Amino acid sequence: VNGEIVHTMDAEKHYGKKCGFYIYKNSKIEVDYFKIKQEKDKLPKVDLNKINLITDADKFGERINLGPNINTAKYDEKSPIISASGKSLFFTRENYPQNTEGIKADIWKSKINPVDSSWGEAKNVGRPWNNKGLNALIAISTDNNTALLGNLYHESGEPKNEGGLSISYRKDKTWTIPKKMEIKNYYNDDGYYGFCLSPDGKVLICSVQRDDTYGDKDFYVCFLQSDSTWSEPKNIGRSLNTIGDEGTAFVASDGKTLYFSSDGYQGYGKHDIYMSRRLDDTWLNWSTPQNLGPKVNSANSDAKFSVPASGEYAYMISYDESTEWDIYKIKMPESAKPFPTVLVQGVVYNKETQLPMSATITYSELGSDKILGRANSDPETGQFQLALVQGKKYSFTAVRENFMAEHYNFDATNLKSYKEYIADMYLAPIKKGATIVMNNLFFVANKYEILPNSYPELD
Repeated sequence: VNGEIVHTMDAEKHYGKKCGFYIYKNSKIEVDYFKIKQEKDKLPKVDLNKINLITDADKFGERINLGPNINTAKYDEKSPIISASGKSLFFTRENYPQNTEGIKADIWKSKINPVDSSWGEAKNVGRPWNNKGLNALIAISTDNNTALLGNLYHESGEPKNEGGLSISYRKDKTWTIPKKMEIKNYYNDDGYYGFCLSPDGKVLICSVQRDDTYGDKDFYVCFLQSDSTWSEPKNIGRSLNTIGDEGTAFVASDGKTLYFSSDGYQGYGKHDIYMSRRLDDTWLNWSTPQNLGPKVNSANSDAKFSVPASGEYAYMISYDESTEWDIYKIKMPESAKPFPTVLVQGVVYNKETQLPMSATITYSELGSDKILGRANSDPETGQFQLALVQGKKYSFTAVRENFMAEHYNFDATNLKSYKEYIADMYLAPIKKGATIVMNNLFFVANKYEILPNSYPELD
């Protein structure tokens, strides 16, 4: 007061970036200036006074509203999740009369028309994903057979009405009732939260508020444990997090490119969409986030960027006073696309009956026993797909109990652009007289000496 310190106190736990004074009864306060400081090691790396714009931001296409088959005139469409193949779109529709009991939010799905790439009329996915609660799809696996859903479910399928994350598996023509995913010491001090899953299913990024959060919600990382639980959330740090709100994360099929929204950086609207690349396997070090520019970001809020493996188009939500929240697509320049991947697609057959069957498909670096990821074939159609990132030679294997495994390989060492590779796999029942094809058996040229990268298949 009058230049003299009359009182000090430890900082209270803070939420967000707004500060003020509580005035009680007939008190009055006049303020000449109000100064807030934060420790240097908690400040973001970037200059918050300028927009860090992505290269070729002007080469994004125009935002295209997905139209009446997806968007309604009076209700909000949110949380778009595009499948890796780009052929299925999941999203949430809020307070819509055709939702389960016409309330809250339900998950809807649309399929693309292969003739003209238009989206068909969306359909409610029904139970067990949808119930009387607030329903949202968080992630769909590359093979389309595992889903992460927001909130928790009773064994009856009804909502528990408490925050958390659930997992559901495809079973024949339907899905299992979602079960809680156990995250060590999980808590969230904010009323909202967000999650996204890495393509290999081993890493979870959370958008939550905890004791060591810098301001509003921060990004944290959890790792899948051997007992199928998840490690305690670890703050990703100032390479991504600001004193503002970080959320709506999406990890692309390459496992390295992250799209997210934030209001903590200098941008064009309230929440803008940014892109960053993962720099190592700790998931704590990321390139400086780049704003995707004014063709993507409006003067309002933009969020929920979702990209198929091709990276050709992105899907997002944007707020407009006339239509509220709608879903849009936008064509991507090379600078904003994920690193190239090959999408391996095929059907697993019973070699003896020629009928499709369920199996587990694992993939590794050729010659290595370390499994990098796995997919499951559809129990009804036998279809599977998995995404392989550029830079390695891969072996992928279809396995089912009482059947001989079948192996394939793909060289993505010099992959320059997105590719699709068809590989149908035939599993022979184990019995006397059965024959198998060994695709990953390699020899030194002109010799009978077997190369080491043959050993995993031989084993």
